[in-house]
Amino acid sequence: MDDFIRAWISKDISSFPDQLQDLIVDISNTGRLTIDWPLVRAVLSVKLKHVVEDCFEKMKNNKGELDKEKTQEQETELIHQLLSFQTPPLTLQRLCELLVKGEKWYGNPTKYLKAIDKVLFISPYCGEELYDDELLESTNDPAQSGFQ
Repeated sequence: MDDFIRAWISKDISSFPDQLQDLIVDISNTGRLTIDWPLVRAVLSVKLKHVVEDCFEKMKNNKGELDKEKTQEQETELIHQLLSFQTPPLTLQRLCELLVKGEKWYGNPTKYLKAIDKVLFISPYCGEELYDDELLESTNDPAQSGFQ
């Protein structure tokens, strides 16, 4: 699967193959990664781009004209936030659930995008530090934690 993703990234990311959709479905069901995070992150960023563009298209159809600059800024912000994660966020499973089933749960594209936004922007405040080895070591040392 790693080689498949690398080949897909280097060729044509405008389409989204079923194998990659299956990967996201698997993560949404299990919360487990079977592939290196940087590759999963790339797949999720492309899927997110497709989802956001679909939402904006639906919003445009419902409301008429949208502020193109503002919508591109929102899309860029969401994708940059996802790409900023050096490790899988604590909300990875929920993000995958939203990317797979979010349209069913949120009939309103604005609310759907807000749900994605919340999942991406809450993670840096509660997840990234859990992967810091120094922090993990200091919390395992009773002398440093104040408990003896």
